[in-house]
Amino acid sequence: MKNVKKYIWIFIGIIFILFLPSCEFESEVLRLTILSGDHGTTYPAGTIEVLAHNPLHISAIPDIGYAFSTWEIIEGSGVSFGEQTSTYTTVTLSREDAVIRGNFTPHINTLSITIHGEGTTNPSGEITMIHGIPIEINAVPAEGWIFDSWQVISGTGCDFGSIDQSTTTITLTAGDAVIRANFLDPQ
Repeated sequence: MKNVKKYIWIFIGIIFILFLPSCEFESEVLRLTILSGDHGTTYPAGTIEVLAHNPLHISAIPDIGYAFSTWEIIEGSGVSFGEQTSTYTTVTLSREDAVIRGNFTPHINTLSITIHGEGTTNPSGEITMIHGIPIEINAVPAEGWIFDSWQVISGTGCDFGSIDQSTTTITLTAGDAVIRANFLDPQ
């Protein structure tokens, strides 16, 4: 009886060795739609087919002046992210088709505009700007005064269209800044 059991187990083992490799296990194919919010792009984009339980690498690229904020699940359940706030991560679907979106937010800087001499500026005082996006600034001398130049008082990454023109542009590319409109008394 012991030998019979031994041969039955050997026979079962041979069956597994011969037939198990030819068995194919199919993963469920699901549809994933990847949207990009305003002010950025995603890769891949659009609707693609993915295998359930298999991570897919995704990335988000913000436009100039914006930063990636988060991946958002719009539709579907059983969606998981490797790191939901990372621009480069993975997404895995486990139950059903899904729609996700990469979201972007503006990168905000503060610009303070001061005056040396007599005159006004437009805009004036402290304003907020989107990082990397130029705005127009204008300096108007008071009667009897002349505009001389724009000057960076503090901060780095202040790109002027022209420091010698009373109407010009400024772009902040490295954080907050303080600038000054310099007016001269010609007397």
